[in-house]
Amino acid sequence: MPSPQIRIRGITEQDESNVYEYASHELIAATTNVPHPYPRDAAIIFIRESLQKSAVGQVFVFAALADEHFVGIVSIHRQPLISINFGIAVPFWDKGYATAAVLEAIAYAKKELVARCIESTCLRENIASKRVMQKNGFRKVGEKLYDGPRMERFQNRILEIYRLDL
Repeated sequence: MPSPQIRIRGITEQDESNVYEYASHELIAATTNVPHPYPRDAAIIFIRESLQKSAVGQVFVFAALADEHFVGIVSIHRQPLISINFGIAVPFWDKGYATAAVLEAIAYAKKELVARCIESTCLRENIASKRVMQKNGFRKVGEKLYDGPRMERFQNRILEIYRLDL
């Protein structure tokens, strides 16, 4: 099966309705730190904060597009190491879009940020995200307790850590 054609571009305020619609799905909240119910103004706040962080080179958030249709988000964060996060809207799951979007983000990180190593994490039980990372050459290097935003549903849950050496 050929890989789907995915393009990534910087997120814009025009993506607000798509971000809101797709982030509002309860299945997205089940495996990400996106709150549920998703507040009405959360999408525009997220986009504006992302644009500010991008302007100073901290975070780069991209809309993932399939045939120019918004299907999700992939982001690159500069922490001590460069890390990639991704989320594909539920109607577009199991079509290869996450794998293709992450591949595009890796190419961006390698070329534009001169990354030599990229990390990503996911909940231990998130089989789909683990497959995306493995298909893109990441290997599991460890585990840790969830340490993100305070959300009751993630307390005491294990994150698997994946790394890709470029």
